[in-house]
Amino acid sequence: MDCRFEPIDLDANFTDCVQFREDSYFCSFGTSEGYLETIGQNGEIYYSKLLSRLGSPEWGYFHLWSGDKLIGQLEFKSHSEIAGFGYIHLIYLIPNYRGLALSGTIHKFLIEQLKLMGCNGAVLSVSRENKRAVSFYQKNGWQYWKPNHNHQLTDFFSIEFCL
Repeated sequence: MDCRFEPIDLDANFTDCVQFREDSYFCSFGTSEGYLETIGQNGEIYYSKLLSRLGSPEWGYFHLWSGDKLIGQLEFKSHSEIAGFGYIHLIYLIPNYRGLALSGTIHKFLIEQLKLMGCNGAVLSVSRENKRAVSFYQKNGWQYWKPNHNHQLTDFFSIEFCL
């Protein structure tokens, strides 16, 4: 499938960003309870974060497009708890595009972007309930690191890049 990655355009697509984040939250935790606290009642907290970070060399915010259809979102940064490792905050695909073998393309793009940012590896947090995602990460070299004490259902995984 032909797809492309473009920096997020807040003016055109902020509503999509909010919807993608909410669906991702629900997929991770099985509920939307607590979601509004993370973005603000009208998304104002999330909007402010995006606005202040877009264009920063330490942050990556991209939308994934198939033709003229917005199908996903990526959020990552060049730093984490592990020195020299970046952190992936969000990998999101709309439901109709899941299972269509895009994960390899997305994974490759993320790794390339983090390497360009000077990272030697990356960390992410994934829900233990998301067996499909955990399996994908493990097959692609990610290793369990430690539990995520901020979210009881999630664990941290890390990967060191071959440079």
